[in-house]
Amino acid sequence: MNNVKVLKFIVENSIEERVIELQNVKKDIVNKLISNDDSNITSITKEDILYILGDD
Repeated sequence: MNNVKVLKFIVENSIEERVIELQNVKKDIVNKLISNDDSNITSITKEDILYILGDD
């Protein structure tokens, strides 16, 4: 079996970079929501929830 390496290059200050940053922010918020630690739930703000739902 051959090993395959995948490299992803992202241009600095590009739309792609911004999209990835937004995805990471949303992923962090969702991870707080589904965490087993109840203390994370209290740290989620209304703005976080609206952001995750895409309400601008």
